[in-house]
Amino acid sequence: MDKLPVLLVSLAIVGLLFLALREVVCWYWKINRGMALLEEQTKLLKEIRDAAFRSEQNGLDHEAARLRERVAASAPLPPPLR
Repeated sequence: MDKLPVLLVSLAIVGLLFLALREVVCWYWKINRGMALLEEQTKLLKEIRDAAFRSEQNGLDHEAARLRERVAASAPLPPPLR
């Protein structure tokens, strides 16, 4: 019975260390930034897909051209991840 409190405290310390070190690793390897860039890329690709679908249905090529210009002007390429 004496070992149970020590075990619980040890598990709590290990859990807190895991959470703290996980944030440091994600920051160091720029994982959080990479995830944000992937989410933005997904959003832009969905917009392009939807515009292409609308232009095919309506026969409007200017809608796709407008979206292409908007995507190109919306954000410059981010710096490479290091």
